[in-house]
Amino acid sequence: MAGLMFWWRDHTAKVHVGNAAIQVEVADTEQERQKGLSGKVHLADNHGMLFVFPYDAQWAIWMKDMKVPLDIVWINADKKVVHVEANVTPESYPAKFAPPQNARYVLELASGVALRTYIQPGVTAEFNVPPVTK
Repeated sequence: MAGLMFWWRDHTAKVHVGNAAIQVEVADTEQERQKGLSGKVHLADNHGMLFVFPYDAQWAIWMKDMKVPLDIVWINADKKVVHVEANVTPESYPAKFAPPQNARYVLELASGVALRTYIQPGVTAEFNVPPVTK
């Protein structure tokens, strides 16, 4: 049993940003970040994915194998929103979307959530996730 407990870790978190409380899956490994939300056919307004990166950069996101449009929110290491791309559609693939400045996190939401909940640059996000080292 101890071995199982060692390998188990919670891959969810709650993100509060703007007027939204979003339950997210945490993608903090290279494999999880590559898969992302690809293949999902529905994304509820209060659910999403939080990509956690090991360092600050202008992380690019694409819509490979996506089935639903998204709002993509880049958040810096201080947990301030630095950029939002709204209503990014699956048809945009292979285009890549990146922020104009460095970010540590990327939050993917159902299309329209960012606008409806006042998620915009300068807004502070609140969440707790362990840092990533690789």
